[in-house]
Amino acid sequence: MEQIFIPWKGWTAVRVLGQGGFGKVYEIQRSKGGIIEKAAMKVITIPKDSSEVEYLEAAGYDEASITNRFDSYKESVLREYGIMATMKGNTNIVYCDDVEELRRKSHGWDIYIKMELLTPLLKSMDSAKEEQQIIRLGKDICGALIACQKQNIIHRDIKPQNVFVGPDGTFKLGDFGIARTLEHTTRA
Repeated sequence: MEQIFIPWKGWTAVRVLGQGGFGKVYEIQRSKGGIIEKAAMKVITIPKDSSEVEYLEAAGYDEASITNRFDSYKESVLREYGIMATMKGNTNIVYCDDVEELRRKSHGWDIYIKMELLTPLLKSMDSAKEEQQIIRLGKDICGALIACQKQNIIHRDIKPQNVFVGPDGTFKLGDFGIARTLEHTTRA
């Protein structure tokens, strides 16, 4: 396993769980009181690489504009964490435990989000899922959407890649990156 920075004392990286345009997700663990605790750590790097800065410079952006752009991306990630934090305690929403943001010397940020360790829905599925599991999936995701509605949150990205399975078989909704909160409602 590559050496990876973890902002929470005592935690070590075990393996890479996945990666995409946002960054990487690691399984992390620590031993406390003789018990091994496990979690997932999402690492978001803004910008993803130096080519993003080079592109903006070539497009005529000045230093302040580039910095503001990446600061705006960081605020968007922190807004996602904030939405998930308001949902804390709901059994059908991915639980986030902590967030740390570190400014890099140059443009951008490294953001670390610690959350519960879950299995992606698509990795847990097999072709012979029992009818009861499918019914539970529907009920659990409906439970997540009801919780969102109570908080005036619209998820806007319901898809299999954003559904996870807990160790007890509970289905959970995650990835609130494009979710929005309703500030005002209008009735006709």
